[in-house]
Amino acid sequence: MLQVSKIAIVSEQMRKNFSEKLRQALGDNETMTNAQFNDKMRQALSNHTIAYLQDQFRKLYDALDNISSDKKAGDDMAFKIKELEQEKVILTKQVAILQEEVNVYMNERDRFREDTKEIIAVKHQIYMEKLHMSIKMVS
Repeated sequence: MLQVSKIAIVSEQMRKNFSEKLRQALGDNETMTNAQFNDKMRQALSNHTIAYLQDQFRKLYDALDNISSDKKAGDDMAFKIKELEQEKVILTKQVAILQEEVNVYMNERDRFREDTKEIIAVKHQIYMEKLHMSIKMVS
């Protein structure tokens, strides 16, 4: 019986040892499972953060692209405005030249009218003199 009791004691010690090792292994397994779960959560959070940042960078790129397009359009408009201002100056000078020419033509017209009136008056006077001469000759 001593041998059976030794076997029972050894068996109990082995069971306790196995039980302790099993508990330790289950604890380690739980710790690793929790660590793995935490790693998955950190990875999911990192993926979400990356997706969010990518979206924000895309929006920033689009905004910068729009600003660039608007700047180019503004520069084009400024160039067109400058061209139109230059054209306005040229047209203003041409209008001034044309106005001077119109004034010259108007003065010439007025002078020609005066000359025409003088010619008509002289012609009328000559006609009247001829008429008086004809009447004198007839009488």
